[in-house]
Amino acid sequence: MPKISWQKIYNAYFVPFWIILPFILWVLILRGFLSLRLVPCGDAVSYLEHTKFFIENLARGKLPLWDPLWYHGVPNDFFLRRIGIFNPFYSIIVFLESLGLPYALASVCFWLCYYWSGMIAFYLLSKRLFNDRLIAYAGYLILLFSASTVRLINSYEMIITIPIIWFFYFLIAFSQTPCRLFFLGMILFFVILASTYIPFYFSVFFMLFLLFFFLFYYRHVPILIQRYAGFFKVNKILVILSVVFVLFSLVPGALFLHNAVKQQIILPLRHGDSSSKMAFTVPYIESQWGIVEELMDSSCFRELKPQGSLNVYVPFFVFIVFALGLFCRITRLAVFMLVCGLVLICIFLPYGPPFYHFLYQHIFFFKIFRNTHFYIWFVLVPLFILFVLEHWRMFENSLLEPRRRNKYYLFYALIVHGLAFVYLWSTGEDRIGDCLMLIFSYLFWSLTILRRFPSETWKFALLAVAILVQPVEIYNSFFSFSNRPVCRSTGIYDTAFDRLPFDDSIDAADKIPSGKGVLYYVTMSYNIFYQNISNAALVKYLKNKFILVDHLQLIDRSRIDFVFLEKHFLQEDNLAFVFKDERDVLKINSNDPSPPAKMQGITGEHSGFKVLSFDANDLKLAVEIPYEKFLIYNDNYDPSWRATVNGQEVHVTQANVAFKGIWLVAGKNIIEFHYGSWWQYAMNFILLAASFMVLGGIIGLGLMRKYETY
Repeated sequence: MPKISWQKIYNAYFVPFWIILPFILWVLILRGFLSLRLVPCGDAVSYLEHTKFFIENLARGKLPLWDPLWYHGVPNDFFLRRIGIFNPFYSIIVFLESLGLPYALASVCFWLCYYWSGMIAFYLLSKRLFNDRLIAYAGYLILLFSASTVRLINSYEMIITIPIIWFFYFLIAFSQTPCRLFFLGMILFFVILASTYIPFYFSVFFMLFLLFFFLFYYRHVPILIQRYAGFFKVNKILVILSVVFVLFSLVPGALFLHNAVKQQIILPLRHGDSSSKMAFTVPYIESQWGIVEELMDSSCFRELKPQGSLNVYVPFFVFIVFALGLFCRITRLAVFMLVCGLVLICIFLPYGPPFYHFLYQHIFFFKIFRNTHFYIWFVLVPLFILFVLEHWRMFENSLLEPRRRNKYYLFYALIVHGLAFVYLWSTGEDRIGDCLMLIFSYLFWSLTILRRFPSETWKFALLAVAILVQPVEIYNSFFSFSNRPVCRSTGIYDTAFDRLPFDDSIDAADKIPSGKGVLYYVTMSYNIFYQNISNAALVKYLKNKFILVDHLQLIDRSRIDFVFLEKHFLQEDNLAFVFKDERDVLKINSNDPSPPAKMQGITGEHSGFKVLSFDANDLKLAVEIPYEKFLIYNDNYDPSWRATVNGQEVHVTQANVAFKGIWLVAGKNIIEFHYGSWWQYAMNFILLAASFMVLGGIIGLGLMRKYETY
């Protein structure tokens, strides 16, 4: 039996070994999330819950276009766009759940691995740019242990940041080496980014990137066009199908924005006092907290704050690299990245330069931006790291110049590290990691200048220690902070999706606070209902999922007397209110000869009321009544709802301002409610299937041929 040569195995998998090793360390530091002792907080909670709602419905063969669990029902397109439903990687969560993992653990495992994949993409991108695997490895370590990890567990930036990194990797790889693998990768991640609720974060930077690329690298443009044209000639069908895929992936988002203009759905908390008809528009003043304030509040990028919100941290090693290359001969790439970053910051300054005010007034999607400081994690942190890595390359190039004098470079490196020590000491924070970082960093740069590394293994090992010794101390302190506030799931989406919740699992006091709060995302009609009806009347009325009444009263849509309505709700009168402009208002009384004085509230199943089936988009009931009645379903009204009674389509009436109602005939009634049109489901399923096909093509091509060398 041949002897195993571990040295050959190590040499063959040299870079994968050094990629995996820090990831294991990173996971060990974050082990509190894997044990669920620590949980995601902030905006991440909502995103995890809506992702759960989407993928678990999809696993049952249902695309949830309606969410019956969010404030008595809303169109779910907002949440689907927000998480990006054409991302095929969500299927990994379903796979992990099928292995027996609970959703919380499966989701944490997925996001940790998804984040890591973005770091690997950053390594590959850096290697494409600098053609040096040591420099690329430094970028990988710095970004992996930056504050982006915190944004992973308390916000949603990674939903956009990771696809952005992968997209630019595939774009640059395809521009250098046109092939189907890189083309499909570029298409897939472009679709993932373009089909999210806020694709404009990516669009703005991508347009800036293209503009400055044409200005800085105009001589390369004809060469690139020639390469692209050559690829198109050979792969015409693939390119055409991909372009069709991209264009159709924009349709759901366009329809979503169209509905926002019609204001069938609104975001009161976000819209505020904006005069725009677009429901997602934010007032100009909402954008006053921007990128510069976030950077100034980050304590010189040296800490992770316990509240886990305002964090712009990168390992301090990057500032040493930046200083080493500060007086070297500048390159075009460094200027290109610097200009891209500075212009992006200037565009979103709400004061000073006039750019933001002009763009806010004249470009519609600038009115949608509320958290412009998220660009720090979307773009600016990765771009800054690439800019610093270019400084590294500039410094190394200066070492190759004729008549170089090592002692001068050693002395300059000593000055840089000495100034760094003075600065770190002046902050008054006695950290062992800071001192060790300076020691190992100077040792690394001294050996680099003198070219005295005994082997590449020593070079990678010393670099890893120099970069990681400080952030590991900070990470350990932050993630073991036992009193760090965390937000736990509300439990809304723990309900089985095939069981109609007759009673809310959340206490009414949590859902309807004593003081009227501003709702985040609701239908327009429910927001009007909520804001104008007292809490006592709301609680009493909404305890009934279904109501049967005998009388309708017509009211004017433009002049609703909410005091009058509230009185009837409190008294539980046998009465429902419908608008005068409804089509089905000729019948206002049932044929019951002796109708009861009170409405008949239905809070659960019984012999005359059965739920035959239920899911996010559909409800099927069996109702048997002696006389005709008007059924109110206290799930919010939307024009896209359709209903049939005993196979005959009936008009869905907007009842009691915000909810759905239909007339039922005497005897046995089989009632079916359905949300949306067939083409909506078909379009989304086709696009989702196409994303899986593209991903399959990428995996297949990657297995057929090795396109990347480490």
